[in-house]
This record gives sequence, structure tokens and C-alpha cells, in this order.
Amino acid sequence: MSSLKSIYRNIKRRAGHYLHARYQTPSTPNIPTQTDAEYGFVFAATGLKYTILAQRAARSLRLMMPDALIDLFTDQPVNDPVFSRIHVLDHGFFRPKMEAIRRTRFDKTIILDADILVTADLSEVFAILDKYEMAGVQALIRTKGMMHVRGRMPPRCFPVINTGFLAVRKSDRITAFTEAWESRVRETGTPVDQPYFRSSLYESDLSFLSLPVEYNLIQLSALDNWNEKSGAPRVLHSRRLHGAANPGDPLQPYGLEEVLGSKRAAKFRTLIAKDWSLDQKTRDFWQTGR
Repeated sequence: MSSLKSIYRNIKRRAGHYLHARYQTPSTPNIPTQTDAEYGFVFAATGLKYTILAQRAARSLRLMMPDALIDLFTDQPVNDPVFSRIHVLDHGFFRPKMEAIRRTRFDKTIILDADILVTADLSEVFAILDKYEMAGVQALIRTKGMMHVRGRMPPRCFPVINTGFLAVRKSDRITAFTEAWESRVRETGTPVDQPYFRSSLYESDLSFLSLPVEYNLIQLSALDNWNEKSGAPRVLHSRRLHGAANPGDPLQPYGLEEVLGSKRAAKFRTLIAKDWSLDQKTRDFWQTGR
């Protein structure tokens, strides 16, 4: 009998260890050790104001991922150690992200707008690119200006993707896609790039994953009614940053209150504290009042 009890206790202890490891807060996803060009982040900015915003966004990203490779494509003379490499743009187009996607040195790239605050480790998004060629987040705006294109219109049910956060796997197919996308934006003179991204994506056969909204939350008012069961946003996309006349100190990362305002910043911290899928280090960081 004592032998059976001992076996039972041993099985119960092992089961407890398994359940603890399975259901407690996960660690950083198991991403293979990268080579110099395996994966990294890219900012693309033209003009002094947006380049300064990119410098600040990169510093914010480094707070979450200190060892990340972060490149900048710009038309400005800048030398900033926050970036792993700085590349001079060949063209001064107001949407430099297409050129940056084509020229990225990384096999897997997350390209970010300059008015973005990354709030957690994003390593898992790179892992998604093993299966999909591209990933982005659906926009909530469905206005004619964000959907109308010359020629064949995609069905209304085909989503608008906000291109402020895109994950791409480098390939000739991605190069051809960005060339077609950029060509249509240039030819039509449209002030935004989303309509022709949408139509180009609809006409392509790229494997595309629509990520959850918390990976590029641009409708920040949604935080007012955000349920903690949805977890905390990983990327905050703030139009108030590029709308401000003064881009701020390029040597300073974005502050949470600067991006959200005090009330929404408090709500965000509550969401972070209760998000089971975040590591304790990230939860603690956002409770410091940064």
C-alpha cells in the first residue's frame, strides 16, 4: 500500500509541474538564434520630423527588446546608435516603406510607422512568418477614401489593412508586390497607401495573416471599453504623435501618457497587469509610471 501511495504522489507531483508549465505565464517564444540578417525591425521616414519620431519609436522598442536589430531608412543626415544600421533612401517618396521592404537586409522584417509605441516583446510575430509571407492588422475605418481605387474594386468584405505595422518574409514575390503597390500609389497620387495595398493584396496570391487588433491599435478610443479578457495591446499607434507640431526630443522614448493621455494610460496599465500571457518583467515595467 505504501508503495502505491508513493507512486501516486510521484504522478501527482509530475502532473502538477506539467500543468504549471503549461498554463502559467509563458516565456519569450522559442525563436531560433538569429544570424545577422535573419530577422529585425525597420523604420522608414522622410523629412526631419518623421525621422525624429522614428528615433523616439526605436528607443521605445529597445526598452521592450534591448537586443533587437533595428534599421532606419531615411533621407535625413542622422547618426544615432539606437539603430543597428542607417540606410539612405534612393527616393524621397512620401511613402518610403515600400522601398524599405524591398531593400531590407532581413529575411523576416517587421516594418513600423514612426508614430508607434511597442509595449511588449514581438518575437512571436517573426515566428508567424515561417507559415505566412505577410501579416498585418485590419483597420476599422471603412470610408470610401480608404477603399476606393481606380479599376477593379475588391469586394467590400475584403478588409482594409493598416500598413503602419507589417510583417514580411523577404522574397521575389514580396518585391513584386511592393513594386505594384508603390506604382499604383504614385500613378494615382492618392494621399494614403492603404487603398492600393488592399487592392494589390486582393489581386495577389500571397499568403497573408490578419493579426489581432492589439498588434496595431490605432483606434485608441477603443481602450475606454476594452475588456481585460482581450489582453493588453502590444502596439499603440497614435496619430496625435505625427499630428503634433513638435516631434519631441529624438533621444527620448515615447511616454505612455504622451501617447494615450493620463486616463487611458491608467486603463492600459490595468490591462497589462492582468494579461496572463505577458512575462512579469513586462508587467512590472509598465507599472513604474513610464
